[in-house]
Amino acid sequence: MPSLPLQDTVHETAPFDWKTLRVERDGETVVVPCLSFTLWFGVTDAPLLLDFYERAMEALGTLFTHYIAESMKARAKITPRALTMIPTWIRKPAEFKIYYAQFSGGPDTHPASFDIVFRHTPRLTPARQEAYRRNLPTLVKQGFAVETGLPATVFRVTLPLDHPLAAPAKLIPWVLEFEAVKRGEFICGGCDLAINYDAAQGDVVEKEAWALCGRYPGLDWFTSTFGLWLRRYEPGIGDLLPLVKRAGWITLVNQKSIDYLGGQARLEEVLAHDRTVAITRVAHGAVIRCGETPRLGELARADIPYRSIAGALRPVRLERMPGMSNAREEWIENWLGLLDVPVPGKVQ
Repeated sequence: MPSLPLQDTVHETAPFDWKTLRVERDGETVVVPCLSFTLWFGVTDAPLLLDFYERAMEALGTLFTHYIAESMKARAKITPRALTMIPTWIRKPAEFKIYYAQFSGGPDTHPASFDIVFRHTPRLTPARQEAYRRNLPTLVKQGFAVETGLPATVFRVTLPLDHPLAAPAKLIPWVLEFEAVKRGEFICGGCDLAINYDAAQGDVVEKEAWALCGRYPGLDWFTSTFGLWLRRYEPGIGDLLPLVKRAGWITLVNQKSIDYLGGQARLEEVLAHDRTVAITRVAHGAVIRCGETPRLGELARADIPYRSIAGALRPVRLERMPGMSNAREEWIENWLGLLDVPVPGKVQ
């Protein structure tokens, strides 16, 4: 029997109208549901990033019609030259330059997209790494290294819910086969139901996206700015600790984060009571999956998914994103902690 697309396999307590997650303004689509796969990196490993690009383009390239990059003011139709842009950045990056591009399935917001925010960060030699660790406490006291944010690379690809690859039976092995998952030193990552929205439309559209993410706790929200705050200085280990942005259907956790939690065996022990959880070890961490399909949940019904994983990863979860407007910072902090909210009448 062929795999069903994700929109036909995600079951809530009643049939779900996916149009609920779609918003139009003045005839233009500004918010759409999708399935997202995101990886964050602190160190550049060119072959693994190229593999990510090639696999994403192989799966979705025929859907992409428009792109925006660097200083462009609006999306333009994809050209053959545009398709060589990302591989060129990765193979021949300029020092200290931050590159940005997004491929999309149309001139408006679309469920098929590929976001790339790339900064070349070479791996330090053992001697330089040791010197950096010795200097970290001083750098932190001076406000550098952590408090000012640490640039990260992020690759995020999104699929329409009716895409053949979006069927969980196909999607799970597809995610696990990325070289960056199998042997990459990712900071963290995840695969979840999500929304794409047009941030360029301003606060009105962003608040529409916020409302949906607040109503459905399993829905992922994305901004590349998360990457600045996904590492925290920990005096106890004398190093930067990679953080998980948020728990989800598939959550990728760095080995340093796992060690901080007490090690792989301890993490497995903490999650053993939840029979829906599957843990796959990879070279530099673990891939934790909660259930065979992703779930939206619904806050009004006190239905909050992924709570066991959220609880287990709480000590290594991102808590806030400073340095922005009070309202924006407050919403992000509340959303990051939404899976941890106590549910009346339920055992936490």
